[in-house]
Amino acid sequence: MTVNKAYKFILYPSEYKDKVYENIKVDLNRNLNYKCKWSNKELVSVSPYYASSQICSQCGHKDKSMKDLNKRKYHCSECGNKIDRDINASLNLIYEGIKLLIKSNKIVQV
Repeated sequence: MTVNKAYKFILYPSEYKDKVYENIKVDLNRNLNYKCKWSNKELVSVSPYYASSQICSQCGHKDKSMKDLNKRKYHCSECGNKIDRDINASLNLIYEGIKLLIKSNKIVQV
């Protein structure tokens, strides 16, 4: 093997970090799927592009100014809802997961 061919297999820190991150995501997804099947649960994946921290969990109004990560409190200009940004995002993720389950006919809407 020449030096030029061996050079292609060297991983630089940024490439190494990306490979490790990808392996962690794959392992986590595999473990979550296994645990859900083992306990008769349904795993629901929400798109990473879902704007969970920008949507009001009470009225559904979307506030584009919440893209700024320094804002820690969500204040809705429509309904006046004041809530911690992370709690608001987690509620929105729960609601979106339930919508996805209803859409896939895994649960029945009452």
